[in-house]
Amino acid sequence: MGIRPKKTQRRKPRLAIQRAIENLGIALTSGAIALGAVVILSHSKPSRSPASDSEIQVPNHGDAAKKINVIREKAHKILRNYLATGGPRPSITKDQLSQKERDEIVDAAHLHRLAKKLHSLDPKQFPKGDSWRNHLSTLLGEISGTGPALSRVIRHRHGTTAHNEAIQAWHEAIEQSHRPITESDPRALAIRDAALALLIERRNAGPPQPRSVPDPAPDSPDARDRKELETLNWKLNLLDPQTYHWIGGLENLARLLETVPGHGEVLAKLIRTPHRRSHEFRTIHEKWLNQLESMGIVQYEDPADYYQPRDARPSRAGASDPSEIKLIVKEIVATYPDSAIPIWNGNPKLGPEERKDIRSDYSLLFHLSLKLGKIDPSRFIKKASFENLARLFENDGPEGEALAALFRTNRITEAKQFPERVRSWQEARDAQKTLDCLENRIVTP
Repeated sequence: MGIRPKKTQRRKPRLAIQRAIENLGIALTSGAIALGAVVILSHSKPSRSPASDSEIQVPNHGDAAKKINVIREKAHKILRNYLATGGPRPSITKDQLSQKERDEIVDAAHLHRLAKKLHSLDPKQFPKGDSWRNHLSTLLGEISGTGPALSRVIRHRHGTTAHNEAIQAWHEAIEQSHRPITESDPRALAIRDAALALLIERRNAGPPQPRSVPDPAPDSPDARDRKELETLNWKLNLLDPQTYHWIGGLENLARLLETVPGHGEVLAKLIRTPHRRSHEFRTIHEKWLNQLESMGIVQYEDPADYYQPRDARPSRAGASDPSEIKLIVKEIVATYPDSAIPIWNGNPKLGPEERKDIRSDYSLLFHLSLKLGKIDPSRFIKKASFENLARLFENDGPEGEALAALFRTNRITEAKQFPERVRSWQEARDAQKTLDCLENRIVTP
């Protein structure tokens, strides 16, 4: 009987299962590595970091105009990185994107988010029905010099002939904007004239005080004037960043206005003096008003804040209808039968309190005249003068016509005519009183 060979174990089934498990482990490991690579790639730091959320976030404080300016600055900064192509493409159809192309898509998304904020800040300028592209075009179109060309770039689709032509026009506008502006540049003159018109209109109040945070009266005339001047200050920076830096307040306007002949240096110094109630401010303010008078620009009056009349009866300053204003003016005029208009300078017999009361009435008349221009712009003008009071009375019989002529008379440049027109008003007033008495006698049995 032969020896039976040793029985060997069959390991093939075991090897097959083991091989399957190993293959599955390798596949899982490879998938994990691939997923990790995708996650790492998506979170890797780009070579040129696009605008991040923290960079484009609009500050919570301040008013809507300031927030819109911040959005404009951020959007403009993003677009300047794409001078050659006219802006980032919102989508790129490729299987594998380079880091630069990823940044481009991120920047396009940031522009979209910036534009979507605009409607909530200013629904009138940025209507709800318009696309984000139109909002962005409107926003950046206000940039002085390069804005109109950039606006056309944004409105056209990438790759079109119109888009390429708009890019070329944008490049030419940028090249033109790099040339420093001169004092005779029409764009600078337009900003200068707008600022001068506003400052001269509110000359007796002086330039507005610097912005306080929070602003105690954001809807006041003083705040609105400050906002308008700050906008002009910002436009100078867009016009010539090399000369007029990005800075808050009104420093750029002060630099522009100090070149105005005759009174520019004093006006610039007045703008740079922050505290309106300080002795330094009052001294410079009176000097500027004297210069304006000597140049024949305005008639000098003692400084008074026409936006906040110092009247003992504040209800008179709160009139909101032309008929109410007319009654108040008649009441003030009746208080001064010898001149109709309150006059306090040139009379040494007046005491301090009397002078103060007369100045208060004069300031109230001036304030009411300005208010008429805001109540009914179609009939009255927005100008610091008594012209609106003249228009209010000129069709009110002989007395009204004489009073209107008196309101239109400059007591300095028309010194001879003023007493004559006062007498004409007094005669018309007395004649009207006589007529009223006769009518009362006829009516009364």
